Amino acid sequence: MEEQRHGRDHRGGDEDVDKEHRYLEVAAGEQMAGVIIAAASRHRTGLSALVDRGTPVVAVDRRPRGASVDAVMLDNQHGGDEATEHLLARGYRRIACIAGPEGTSTSDERLAGYRAVLRDRLRETGQGEPPAEYVCHGDFRVEGGRAAMESLLALPEPPDTVFVANNLMTVGALAALRDAGREPPRTGLPSFGDVPWPELVTPSLTSAQLPSYELGFAAAELLQERIAGTDKPLQTGVPRTSLQARDSTSGPVRG
Repeated sequence: MEEQRHGRDHRGGDEDVDKEHRYLEVAAGEQMAGVIIAAASRHRTGLSALVDRGTPVVAVDRRPRGASVDAVMLDNQHGGDEATEHLLARGYRRIACIAGPEGTSTSDERLAGYRAVLRDRLRETGQGEPPAEYVCHGDFRVEGGRAAMESLLALPEPPDTVFVANNLMTVGALAALRDAGREPPRTGLPSFGDVPWPELVTPSLTSAQLPSYELGFAAAELLQERIAGTDKPLQTGVPRTSLQARDSTSGPVRG
């Protein structure tokens, strides 16, 4: 699963489709009663090794394209919406985003939420689209977050806050801010997904918290129904994040 295990990097397949395929072959060979999978790729993950054998499968976070399986999908766009609305309400105006890899569904959805809220606000004030240079793409890993933040800080007019699309990139982004002497709240920093022990980070980090329990419970329930032989149509659950406002987005610091 995604940030529930402190970052996308910690999926069982490490975002490696070949490794994931080997795991799926093992699961099929062991004739497991059912499998819950956080797919490495929406486009390249193949579940035929299980589905063709009649093994019940529930996808979490992404439903691989073409796969006839139940799914529990996090409402990623809502997380981006809510974080950006919060930043505007706190008085930030130069709002940037460090997204994940382009073409990754979870990243694209979080970025879409950020863009939709900013687009609406800019239209209200007679301005155009959010500045393209305020969006950077990382790799969902610490160093990707650091590099993206460094590029944002190098802009002629750096952002006064940066929404980071996962928790590991937030760690790297925070390191870059501290290196530049612009740590929160001088530059606001909200994260999609908590970093470990967010209250122990100074200042404490605002985050879109993931409904880990709800995701796991819903996936387990769907899998149990399939193992029991239900013939219901395919089910899709969509839990939402909840924003936990903390000190890292207390409002812009000028100068």
